[in-house]
Amino acid sequence: MNLVYDGTAPVITSVDVPADGVYTSGKVLAFTVQYSENVNVSGTPSMDIIIGAATKQAAYTGGNGTNALTFSYTVQNGDMDMDGIALGAAVNGAIRDATGNNAIPAINNAGSTTGVLVNTQHPSVVLSSGAASRINAPVTVTIVFSEAVTGFTATGINASNATVSNLQTADNITYTATVTPVADGGTSVSVPAGAATNIGGNDNTASNTLSFTFDGTAPVINQQTFDIKGDRPAGTTVGKLSATDAGGTLQTWAITIYGSGGAVAIDGSGNITVKDAAILKSKAGTTVSVTVTVSDGLNTSAPAQVTINILSLFVNKAPTLDEIADENNCAGTDVHTIQLTGMSASDPGQTYALTVAADQAYFDELTVSTTGVLSYKLKPDVTSGTANVTVTIKDNGGTENGGADARQRAFSVTVNSVPAVSISSDKGNTVSKGDVIRLTATGGGTYNWAPADGIISGQQSAVLQVRTMANTTYEVTVMN
Repeated sequence: MNLVYDGTAPVITSVDVPADGVYTSGKVLAFTVQYSENVNVSGTPSMDIIIGAATKQAAYTGGNGTNALTFSYTVQNGDMDMDGIALGAAVNGAIRDATGNNAIPAINNAGSTTGVLVNTQHPSVVLSSGAASRINAPVTVTIVFSEAVTGFTATGINASNATVSNLQTADNITYTATVTPVADGGTSVSVPAGAATNIGGNDNTASNTLSFTFDGTAPVINQQTFDIKGDRPAGTTVGKLSATDAGGTLQTWAITIYGSGGAVAIDGSGNITVKDAAILKSKAGTTVSVTVTVSDGLNTSAPAQVTINILSLFVNKAPTLDEIADENNCAGTDVHTIQLTGMSASDPGQTYALTVAADQAYFDELTVSTTGVLSYKLKPDVTSGTANVTVTIKDNGGTENGGADARQRAFSVTVNSVPAVSISSDKGNTVSKGDVIRLTATGGGTYNWAPADGIISGQQSAVLQVRTMANTTYEVTVMN
């Protein structure tokens, strides 16, 4: 019997490595391990490969019974090695020759892997701009990728209500582009996923979104005319201007041409006020104009002319009050009243007050109410005479520029003494029953006898004729 002794263990003579290139997620790194003789595989051998700082296992894929075993590793997300992968020191697992000699696991003569690169990273991208949120002109947008990319063009930028142009870069990492809004309203800019790729061919992720409001339309000042009295003091409001604007807030009103000669001023809110009262007064009775503009913070309106009518100087008219009739009264302490009429201030919005005075100290009471009721009461010791009473009505319009704010009405109160009355009888005070008697009254002009028993005639005259049948008292009222 012939026996062949084999005590030599199989050794790895070389390792074929993947072709140079960049491998991304899902790509396969394939290795062929060459042995010095045919080998048999038991179980699931593997081979260590180093990707970045991590050790991965390339799994056995075939070659049992031959001198060439194949291994492979599928690149996973997160694997990164851009300076070349490396092989481990040995092949792991049960590998023997036909006589059962265990193969020596040490790797020898492996091909160079410095050109075998792994890149599974997707570039991120961030957009920024120095422009404010409201714009009225094209803006420059800066686009920064996390690494160098290729294939990025202006068409790879999504823009709403805008066009994109002038895309530039010096390093394929930082780009700038000009974004030009098309119409007033919202404008947004973003970079979608897949607009560019990195060196490994991986698409970028989606960027943030920049949003602007485009306002390219200037405010339009409304046509307005104001009236102001020519004697108003400095600070008096002439009027408030208004304008229409699609967006933003009206601000920075300004007078560009002082057609008023400097009589008025304007504040930032559009309030026109009297600036110089003397100039205003000098232009009373004329119409002036000022030219104004307003901004919405971005755009300035076209100049607009505002007309101001400076009214003639105000001359107050005296209030009104009707004439008051003269009064004739007998001496006495009764209260007398007169209702005044025709009371009015001449100009709308004015108020008035009433006062009363007399040229004689005849009165215990002399007043006039706000409703025009004049009351007076004579003193007990006033038995005759005439007092002149003056009622004054005064409004609050003033007397500037020759105006009048008061009017007076005068009337007289004549006090007549009470008549001295006497009655005489042609037959004395004691008479026989049934006698006809003549009673004669003196001291006045008219006489009125009170009803009594026995009157025959003469009740409305100075002489009363009576026939007495009993004791009777006769009374007469005399008026002078």
